Amino acid sequence: MLCHDDSIMYRDEIQKLCAEYGIVPSKSKGQNFLLDESYCDIMVQSAELTSDDVVIEVGPGFGVLTEKLLQTGARVIAVELEKKVIGYLEHRFKGSAHFKVIEGDILHMTNDTLHMTHANYKIVANVPYAITSPILKAFLTAEHTPSQMVVMVQKEVAERICAQPGKMSLLALSVQYYADVRIVAHVPRTAFWPVPEVDSAIIVIDVKTQDKENQRTEERIFQVARMAFAGKRKQLKNSLANGLHCTIAEAVALLESVGIDPSIRPQELGVGEWVRIAEEQEVRCKK
Repeated sequence: MLCHDDSIMYRDEIQKLCAEYGIVPSKSKGQNFLLDESYCDIMVQSAELTSDDVVIEVGPGFGVLTEKLLQTGARVIAVELEKKVIGYLEHRFKGSAHFKVIEGDILHMTNDTLHMTHANYKIVANVPYAITSPILKAFLTAEHTPSQMVVMVQKEVAERICAQPGKMSLLALSVQYYADVRIVAHVPRTAFWPVPEVDSAIIVIDVKTQDKENQRTEERIFQVARMAFAGKRKQLKNSLANGLHCTIAEAVALLESVGIDPSIRPQELGVGEWVRIAEEQEVRCKK
């Protein structure tokens, strides 16, 4: 961790750069600059990078994390929306053949834009809070997914993503279906400037290899789950009966056929149980 005096010095440096480049940190864009570089070290170590890796960094800011990523020998593609920052980044890393910055909104980019059509790549980023869910969805469902994502997100969101049965949500399911997830560090709000209203956490998302032929089952899983979580306080048999437009008896039969208690609530189910429900529902639809 940085000592208190070092943190003040680094904050002053960031404020000076913001003034020099005419940048006023935007709350709506989630522009909070990390002051404690030890959390960047945790992110880099968690990604276990080598010189063979390609890394996409979203929102590099003034390049504190970027520099540590480059020190591993990995090739870094930084995606930055703030035009005023891009000139600084290009100047700071002009001597690095492994660095490239692309201007634009990551949510409007494709694998082709990022030159990731065939490459094996990882995401390491301090993700803007406002677009956490869309970014995760975009990369986890991309035609060519990253092998791993190491991201800093809002603490509450991290805990929801990594929830276990009993506290599951549609967000947790939508990430855990595609990946194994874990929290590796909690980051206090005081580690940033400007100080945000919430604490953060670093999560590691190890992406699973998906069978592209299972897309139909995948779509059904989330269709059924959305129905269930729309009435998450209801027993599952009631939620499914409403969502599938069937009788409660038919919903009970469906659940019991895959070994699930019809009176359970959706937040109590794990990924595997949702898969079983969706597969059985698909079989019944074909009859």
